[in-house]
Amino acid sequence: VYSSTGAAQIKRPVIFKISQLDPIEQSRWLGEPDTPNVAVTKFLLHMTAGDYITARTIAEKCGPLAEACSAEVNAKIKMLME
Repeated sequence: VYSSTGAAQIKRPVIFKISQLDPIEQSRWLGEPDTPNVAVTKFLLHMTAGDYITARTIAEKCGPLAEACSAEVNAKIKMLME
C-alpha cells in the first residue's frame, strides 16, 4: 500500500483491552445507561474513579439496585464532607 506521496505505508493492527483504560473511559465505551445492567456497571466504574456526582446521577437508573446504589454514593459523599 502506498500513500498519496508514493511512500510505502505499513499497516499494523492494534488490539487493546477496554480493561486497560481508566474507569471513566471504560464508562464512555459502555454508552448510555439505558438498562439496569449497564447502569450498575457505569455506577461502579464512576465510584472506582471517585466521580461521585456522576455516580449519584447514574444510581437512579440501576433498577432494583437503585436504592442501594444511591445510599452508597450518598454515604461516600457525606463522609467526604465531614
